Amino acid sequence: MHEVISVNRIVVHSKICTGCRSCQVICSMHHHKEIAPTMARIRVKSDYPWKEQPVVCQQCEMPKCREACPVEAITAEGTVPVIDEEKCTGCWACVKACPFEAIWENAKKAKPLVCDTCSGKYLCVEWCQPKALTRGGVK
Repeated sequence: MHEVISVNRIVVHSKICTGCRSCQVICSMHHHKEIAPTMARIRVKSDYPWKEQPVVCQQCEMPKCREACPVEAITAEGTVPVIDEEKCTGCWACVKACPFEAIWENAKKAKPLVCDTCSGKYLCVEWCQPKALTRGGVK
């Protein structure tokens, strides 16, 4: 049996994450032109001093977030979810449905935030110095 490699997915290696949150900084800078980690589409959950866990969309093949959206505001470009802010009502059904808890609240717009891979640039992967984030993985 052959394994299929998906180079679109961001793979998290939590054992080597230092908790520096550079992924959150670059994400918020790219999307909002400000250092605002709470506006990032990737987050680092902390159980300090034991564990730092980056959390990011896993780009599910059959996404629960898309199924849960009552107004069909979530589409996909390949496996990357795209939220249409015009259609989105801010009901948070997608947030509740995500099994990875990887959809975040945009506090400024009351709309969800989900990783869009920085339009294919994968800036969090590029900026992660300990290489706790990589592209690819096995599906």
